[in-house]
Amino acid sequence: MGMAYDAARQEVLLFGGSPTQGHDEGALGDTWTWDGSTWTERAPPTSPPGRYGMGMAYDAALREVVLFGGSYSYPDYFGDTWTWDGTTWTQQSSSRFPPSRVRMGMAYDALQRQVVLFGGFDGGVQKLGDTWLWDGSQWTMASPATSPDPREGVAMAYDRTRGLVVLFGGKIGKAPWDRDDTWTWDGSNWTQEPPAPSPSQRHTAGMANDGTRGRVLLFGGCSVEGLCPMGDTWTWDGASWTEQAIMNAPSARK
Repeated sequence: MGMAYDAARQEVLLFGGSPTQGHDEGALGDTWTWDGSTWTERAPPTSPPGRYGMGMAYDAALREVVLFGGSYSYPDYFGDTWTWDGTTWTQQSSSRFPPSRVRMGMAYDALQRQVVLFGGFDGGVQKLGDTWLWDGSQWTMASPATSPDPREGVAMAYDRTRGLVVLFGGKIGKAPWDRDDTWTWDGSNWTQEPPAPSPSQRHTAGMANDGTRGRVLLFGGCSVEGLCPMGDTWTWDGASWTEQAIMNAPSARK
């Protein structure tokens, strides 16, 4: 499914997802909002086709949620862009779009006022390693001097304290299948960070900015090497990762 916090309306937005363990049986296309105590199914006049594996991020400058890509069922992959304004979904046009994909990373870069998209899987055999920027009306493919290698299932979040997008891990197309590297995006280039210690190799971990404490939080994920799912908690302070000793935490998951 896709989820993002809609700050303009102070509610969490959920769209679609897969109703089964596999991904070949189709996908859901419903829209729900969470106000802190109640889920409400919405009935927008227009809506994206059902899908899973899409990217979603809240665009604070335009006060709307941006959705890109995903899949209905293999091999039906999407390369469309939609925005949610609190009432309806609107399909966006652009002179150029990222290629269709699933399981990409997406985060809103508040300093640059643009959504950053990285990587994913094209539905064939190729992991993607391209970086795209959405300014609210157009997609632009970035040309960074350095970049993470192609991968899917990355964890991405905006580090508001330091004004950088943080990327961790992901699954590549060869052994060792999962990465344990950390990268930051400054608006024009990716920089590999050298933290030690670091979370172990994984993909599909959860990541979010903890603005109150000035940290980025990472939880869980899955490793092809056998650790799946995981249930560890780590925080990133801009220079290093620290594993948190948690007495009461969510169960392991990806």
